[in-house]
Amino acid sequence: MAITGISIAETSEFILPFDSAKTKDEGATVFILGSLDAYQRAELNDSVVRMVQTEAGMELIPNRNSAALRAARYGIRGWENFKDEKGNDIKFESVTEIKNNKSYTIAKASCLEKLPATALIAIGEEVMRLNTVGMQQAGN
Repeated sequence: MAITGISIAETSEFILPFDSAKTKDEGATVFILGSLDAYQRAELNDSVVRMVQTEAGMELIPNRNSAALRAARYGIRGWENFKDEKGNDIKFESVTEIKNNKSYTIAKASCLEKLPATALIAIGEEVMRLNTVGMQQAGN
């Protein structure tokens, strides 16, 4: 099969594997995830590990959490049925960031602060997975 290009405009719905509601119909929170462009993927890939001087020499240390947070911030395009502790909808908000002379719309930090760490890691890992295999091959 020929290589297929990544569509930056394409989105995919993602339900956390540990959400007690397993489907939209059951009331699960649905995260709308998008693809990253080549610059975002490069920045993300560069942030996955860091070099640290140890007694044994230089070692590569995984930055799993910060890489997942960055992937989530770049990849989340919105959400549905995400509620606060009182049952009120939490509004998704985004901001514009300029990098490499390009304008990016990314999740606002105050939105991400409302997500539990386990959710951020799972979402970030899903964004990275989607951008590795492509959305069509991921079975969406």
